[in-house]
Amino acid sequence: MKKPTVFIGSSVEHKHLAEVVQSLLDYDVTPVVWTQDTFEPSHFPLESLENSLDLVDFAILICAPEDITTMRGQQHHTVRDNVLFELGLFIGRLSRQRTFLIAPRSQSVHLPSDLSGLSPETYDPALLSTNPEAALGPACGKIKRAIRKLGNVSRPDPAEAPDYQKSHEIPQADEHKFNEVDEPASDWTSTDYRWRYFFALTRDDEPKAQRIADGFLESVASSPESIAEWEAWQQYAAQLAGKGGDLDVIRNKSTLFPQSARLKKLLAQSLLHYGDKESALSLLFEALGQASEMQLAAKIVDQALDIDEPSPHKARTLLDALNRIPRSTSADETSYLDAISKIAKSGGFEEVSKAILEVLLSVQPQDTQTRASLAYSYSEAGEQELSMLHYELVPAQERSGMTWNNLGVAYSRLQLSGKAVASYQVAADKGESIAEGNLAHLLKDAGFFTEAKERAERALKLETPHENVIEALRAIQEARSSEDEEHTKLSNKGQARQRARRDIGRHCWKVGNLKRPTRNL
Repeated sequence: MKKPTVFIGSSVEHKHLAEVVQSLLDYDVTPVVWTQDTFEPSHFPLESLENSLDLVDFAILICAPEDITTMRGQQHHTVRDNVLFELGLFIGRLSRQRTFLIAPRSQSVHLPSDLSGLSPETYDPALLSTNPEAALGPACGKIKRAIRKLGNVSRPDPAEAPDYQKSHEIPQADEHKFNEVDEPASDWTSTDYRWRYFFALTRDDEPKAQRIADGFLESVASSPESIAEWEAWQQYAAQLAGKGGDLDVIRNKSTLFPQSARLKKLLAQSLLHYGDKESALSLLFEALGQASEMQLAAKIVDQALDIDEPSPHKARTLLDALNRIPRSTSADETSYLDAISKIAKSGGFEEVSKAILEVLLSVQPQDTQTRASLAYSYSEAGEQELSMLHYELVPAQERSGMTWNNLGVAYSRLQLSGKAVASYQVAADKGESIAEGNLAHLLKDAGFFTEAKERAERALKLETPHENVIEALRAIQEARSSEDEEHTKLSNKGQARQRARRDIGRHCWKVGNLKRPTRNL
């Protein structure tokens, strides 16, 4: 069977990382770095990139934080725009499951809020200068396991495909309906139309984009205002796709319907695209004051918080605006709770934010991503009982290997060694080598040096052992050496005291008296 083809993208400054990733994946896949015939001399970069979309099965983007951006009054490491754009293209075509990020472990990389659910695989930047393969090995190992599980993209034979498939129309699985760009359908929502139109633009498929636009106007548009919102979205989508877009059209539509919160939100996003943060933030506050739907209001709040850290007055304004909007559905309630939790966190009220998330999870207990995030924050704050509780509330059959490992950490910190061992074992069985290292540490602390070493050495034989496995082996050797040294000290001390006792005994024996010698023994 043909090996999967993997596109590897990065900035120019981090091309060397892409090449290391290529060398680590070379045996299992056909890896292609972006500099290797991706951008053809006679083609525009976007056109060449789109040709790659139809030829690869997976994509890896090196998201090294190369720029510093000030948001909410704080500086954040951010990823280059071209890397984020490529990320969006590949997610749109291949799906999130087939698109991977790699980022340094020591720095928090700020991604746009729409990508907040993505978790990059990480590497140790300290190892790059001396051993780049070791630094990037663990991340590449996890990616290889995911690639083996998913396999190649199923593509039709061009000779047998209908005409619409010959124009690079590749059907995707049903669960990835958001990633398809096909003909308008009766079950498409406004959101479907907007993002499919955007993806058509990124593929430079103007006829398809026009058919999607016509489909929206025929089946979804129900008022002059909804038509104005669509026409404004078209311009904003063109901006996102790198095709210019007309800011004046968006501004005019917003002026035409001054009470439309959606149009103000779009205008704010468009202005932010060009760096006008002050005007964008002002418009978002206006839009929030006009919003009548909680889910829209929550999105506006999220964007406002991304632009700037609010003052107490601004935070109060955001909260007051949310409180005046009725909440009639469970989705409204969860949107509201999520928004006020973010407002509290942005204002430095971490404990209040956690308390609100507790309420959110009582309303939406199936949100395992929020639960895992909250459990981790509790663990970092030293509140191990709460951390344990939330990890346990994730149904066992739904726990990932890392969730089992983190549960084991909570158990271990609470001195529940038996439960910690059991959790680490499940995590290790699920392929988490970090759990093998943690288990080795636990066995080492209990004095089972041989068993701990065997466990760590077994983990080292895995394709990509976690760095804590090597640390565990070092710690085991240090603990054994330390114990040997302490044993020698104690033995010498015991022998000295033993000699003193013998001297007493000999004295009593020789003089026939039970009186102890006067010298200090």
